[in-house]
Amino acid sequence: MQPLTKILNRLYKRVRPTADDVYLMIEVGNSKPERDTEIKRELYARHGIQEYWVFDLIAQELRVFRNLQDGNYQVDIVWKSRAIALQAIPQIQLDANELIALMNE
Repeated sequence: MQPLTKILNRLYKRVRPTADDVYLMIEVGNSKPERDTEIKRELYARHGIQEYWVFDLIAQELRVFRNLQDGNYQVDIVWKSRAIALQAIPQIQLDANELIALMNE
């Protein structure tokens, strides 16, 4: 992850990203889930981020916000299925349980 971070930092020093550049925003939290599910959700929606995931390490769950319309996410669910696809790139399927396990390492 470190090399990707360095590349993005260099790129975005020259060009500011817009909501169109972001396919998915992910937050990983182990405290104050309301900060991620309320405050940041509203912020990302206001700025046009189409899909937002919150990994809650305390509850061991993935919460998914998607289908942004008129500044609000129309879908707000705790993801129970194993496979999850990015809304912008449905061909990419991820295993939600594996992602949660990785977040705990």
